[in-house]
Amino acid sequence: MDAAEIRELYQSYFERHGHLRRPSASLVPSSYDPSVLLTTAGMQPLKPYFLGEEEPPSMRLVSCQRCFRTTDIDEVGNTARHLTFFEMLGNFSFGDYFKEEAITFGWELSVDGLGLDPELIWVTVFAGDDELGLGPDTEAIGFWKAQGVPEQRIVLLSRLENFWQAGPTGPCGPCSEMYLDRGEGMGGPDDRPGDDTERFLEYWNHVFMAYELHEDGSLTDLPKRNIDTGLGLERMAAIKQGVPSVFESDRFKPLIALAEAQVDCGRIRDAEATARRRPRTPRRRRCSRARRARSDARRSRPRGARRRASAPGAGRRATHVPPSENRGGSGSGRCRDCRRRRATARPSASR
Repeated sequence: MDAAEIRELYQSYFERHGHLRRPSASLVPSSYDPSVLLTTAGMQPLKPYFLGEEEPPSMRLVSCQRCFRTTDIDEVGNTARHLTFFEMLGNFSFGDYFKEEAITFGWELSVDGLGLDPELIWVTVFAGDDELGLGPDTEAIGFWKAQGVPEQRIVLLSRLENFWQAGPTGPCGPCSEMYLDRGEGMGGPDDRPGDDTERFLEYWNHVFMAYELHEDGSLTDLPKRNIDTGLGLERMAAIKQGVPSVFESDRFKPLIALAEAQVDCGRIRDAEATARRRPRTPRRRRCSRARRARSDARRSRPRGARRRASAPGAGRRATHVPPSENRGGSGSGRCRDCRRRRATARPSASR
């Protein structure tokens, strides 16, 4: 199943369950939002609806939002799952359904729609936080058990992992994540969700957005209890295509193939250019007689005098041809240039 099929399957499923499909918003937030520079999550363009500042076009929405996130940019390239630019599939409820329906949708689409093995699905829930004044999310645990998830595959995690917020302030809430166990070939036998390994791949986050976080760290209740979920398109593509890395999915393969082709073309061009280069011909050295004759001719001229342009051999550099190659010589043992200089030096000396 390629990424386009996953995108359509997800949105069509939620349309059948009363959700209005919305197109992806701009990467640059359209409304004033000082908490982010770019759209970092599927819920970012919907913040006015969560805060009760605007009326949503429907109480249930579904979208596939293009996102740019740099909070974990140091992980990109070091893991097989992190990206800066990605697409986030999400279903949203504004005061309509809450935890039970969201968990039911997540389980049903994962097993019946996407065809994942239910025995390989693990879930995490919020373990509570004293600073926030919130306890463990026992309600979510009960709903997961009702779907058939055994207690040993339900992991409680801290605020760092299972309390979601889009920025330092704004709508937030405890979350519950779905992981797929990809086997011990991707990690160790003692690995668990939240261990930051490749064995358990988080693919869907369910945020139970019921609070607003303020600058002083306090929480207040939102006007309505909302649902905000996010399923990573590239991660699900890697799962469905049976590849270990998001970079090996169909979302990246064409780009990588293009880059490799450009590199190969560059290597071919360099090799052809090297083959076309003409080898350098070594310079022929003058014989000692030619060097002495040139030096004597310089000394015989008055200091500062200009070389006569019409003088034989003027402006030329004498190149020695050994006597053995001097086919037309007089047998004197001197090269042609040596004899030419000797002949032209006498009249110059007489003047």
